[in-house]
Amino acid sequence: MFARILTLAWLLILGLGTSNIIRSQLPLACTPDSLVFLGNERLWHPGEPLRWADSASWAKLWNQDMDGFWYIVESPRRPGYMKKIQMLKSPEGQRATFVEGDMRWIRYGLGFNASQSNVVGHTFGSTPYWYDSILHWQNGRANWFIHSQRLFHSTETQEIEILPTETPPKDAEDAIVIALDSLSLFIQLAANSKELKQETPVYSLAHNSTLWNRLGNLNPAVNVLVPRAEPTSLKDYVVFAYAGNLFTLRKTDLKFSETPSTFARFRHQTHRVNRGRRPNSWQAHTGNVLTYHNGDETVEEDVAELVEGADWKPLIVPAPKEPTSLFTQGDPEYWGWSVAIALGGLSLFLVFTLIWTLRSRRSHSAAIVLPEGEDQAPLSPMVITLLAQRGRLLNADHFDAIVGLGDVASPETRRSRRARIIQVANAETTARFGHPLVLRTKSDTDKRVVLYRIQDFSALM
Repeated sequence: MFARILTLAWLLILGLGTSNIIRSQLPLACTPDSLVFLGNERLWHPGEPLRWADSASWAKLWNQDMDGFWYIVESPRRPGYMKKIQMLKSPEGQRATFVEGDMRWIRYGLGFNASQSNVVGHTFGSTPYWYDSILHWQNGRANWFIHSQRLFHSTETQEIEILPTETPPKDAEDAIVIALDSLSLFIQLAANSKELKQETPVYSLAHNSTLWNRLGNLNPAVNVLVPRAEPTSLKDYVVFAYAGNLFTLRKTDLKFSETPSTFARFRHQTHRVNRGRRPNSWQAHTGNVLTYHNGDETVEEDVAELVEGADWKPLIVPAPKEPTSLFTQGDPEYWGWSVAIALGGLSLFLVFTLIWTLRSRRSHSAAIVLPEGEDQAPLSPMVITLLAQRGRLLNADHFDAIVGLGDVASPETRRSRRARIIQVANAETTARFGHPLVLRTKSDTDKRVVLYRIQDFSALM
């Protein structure tokens, strides 16, 4: 027993001493939030990859106050195991630093870890962006589980939360995602495709909406895009670097050009998309200027100057219109099918009319009846609105649309107002009927998603 205690004490002293050495080698920007001891069986602790970076190179990069960068580091305990540290600055000047694939560690400015999340993997391969002063990620991939929801770091809970969308289109999980100021573009490239399809759909998803909108097809003139490519968003452009070419999308009109690039050629020598990485290599951008450092040399290129006089083409072209009729007037079966369709439509109309009438009667008979002797004071307008949805199970976006919060842009504001509405409505119905009106429950398919069940009081009374 004494030997075990002595051994633990010796390991603690050794760990503290080593930690102090690590701490002394790092600039203020890299000061760790907690100690990391030797003998760590896990590959890395939250925020630890920041300490794997070359301190002098990291400090120089940070002090340049760029709009964004990523930096490749390698674990000293496992050669070949690398992580990407990313920094992204908001339009308001807020800088957020986070580690690829790990949302347990997020830092704003030079502060301490601002994340209390235990999520690992959800932002691997995703597209980060700022919206409404909140850090988001779109199209993240999480440990063999692919999802198309948007993620954001909640300043209220300090956790990574999901903003569910409607059912995404086919191949949305593996689409190239381009985050613009108010929406994300999805170029539907299948993950295993070797080349562009003849017709490649392009969808948009507004940052403040859950609905997908097909804008058209990708211009067949596009030559270089590949599945799961990761874009870099500059001041006026979104760029992708491939071998010796730079694919440049102009934000103002969504036109693109493909231009030979010194930056892309130099970068390709060290870092290839979805292939090898090199420790202490990094890529940064400020305004419309791209910079790449391969560990020894640095190259810089002004994209605005590069694309002067370039051949610009629209990224999106109209999709072929769907046929509007199965038969033409010249078809021998035209009149027969026309009559059959007309009769079928009339039958459906009569059936739906009957169903609507029965539902209206049932809804009237199921109206709330107060106990005898109770004052028949009118219900509040919000409770009446929610009672019209009784028996339904709603997600957050549907609930917000019903109670008038659909146009509130800030997720934090919507959440707080939603909680207040539920609290007041439940207090009113509990006092009147003995039951709360709105019950929170977890989704059966994703326990992180909260759903809202509107109670049917007629079944409870």
